[in-house]
Amino acid sequence: MKADIVLVASVFLICSGWTLTAQQTTCRAHVLVTALDQKTNESIDGLTAGDLRAKFKGHEVPILSSGPAPTNRRFVFVLDRSGSITRTTSSWGKPYHPDQLARQALDEAVAEIPKSDMVAFLAFTGPSFTRTEFMDPASARAKVPQILAWEPNTQKQGLRTPLWDNIDAALRMLSPQEPGDAIVVETDGEDNSSKLQTDQIRSKLLEAHTPILAILLTNPYAPRPEGGADPAVFLELAKEVGGAVAPIGTAWRSFGFRIDAPLHPNRLISQLSYQYDLTLEHSPTQKPERWDLSARSKQTAAGLNLLYPHYLPACAGNK
Repeated sequence: MKADIVLVASVFLICSGWTLTAQQTTCRAHVLVTALDQKTNESIDGLTAGDLRAKFKGHEVPILSSGPAPTNRRFVFVLDRSGSITRTTSSWGKPYHPDQLARQALDEAVAEIPKSDMVAFLAFTGPSFTRTEFMDPASARAKVPQILAWEPNTQKQGLRTPLWDNIDAALRMLSPQEPGDAIVVETDGEDNSSKLQTDQIRSKLLEAHTPILAILLTNPYAPRPEGGADPAVFLELAKEVGGAVAPIGTAWRSFGFRIDAPLHPNRLISQLSYQYDLTLEHSPTQKPERWDLSARSKQTAAGLNLLYPHYLPACAGNK
């Protein structure tokens, strides 16, 4: 792996029954995990299944194997085009141009998508949205100016931002789910009008095995997030579903980033090629439940940050 590539976790979880003995029931899960250096954000190369420890329901569970990540992926870019993103402001004595930052970040992210992958866009403001079909990366990059120039027919969109509902719409664009699918969200992290609650969209993302790669924009001059935005909630959502966040124009240390070199949008996509596909064996569960992944030795754990989905899916198992 390249040292300057950040590994980001996405998830492909398939739960199926597997028999150990006539008395036991177990399930297997395939989990895409990525590792990065806590301080530099550089990738950690050479980890094996034996270097890691998985715990579920308080007990260590076997990591049966470690394999390569999917070679082909589909991406849906969810673009928040609400006023907090598109309008230039001069608050707190400093000019802030979020749309300029958003356009540059989007172009950089799309430019990194491998030729064999597919891309679609969903842009929204208030209750209005527009979306595209899937296309190759070159066509997608050419489409960026048009999708950013989109405006709804009605100009009275108000201050409503249904972010969770539009992430859910992106999930439907990816149905049926395929290994390696991901949603890239460019937003300031605000949701104030979705029908779905945070725990509901989290459950949907985990069930679909689809991570969020987020480009987060917040005003660096504001003493607090503007417009009721709460980036901390969005950051936690991305973390729990196995994704990553690239902060743009923000005082990122205030929102839970604990690394010295934050991820940049032009590295969100390329890092996905450097993942560990772990096969876990665990006991049955009737609902999605948390699990933990860590380094087995203190030496390996020093400075290591593992990114992975924090829940295993419901699985009845077989006898």
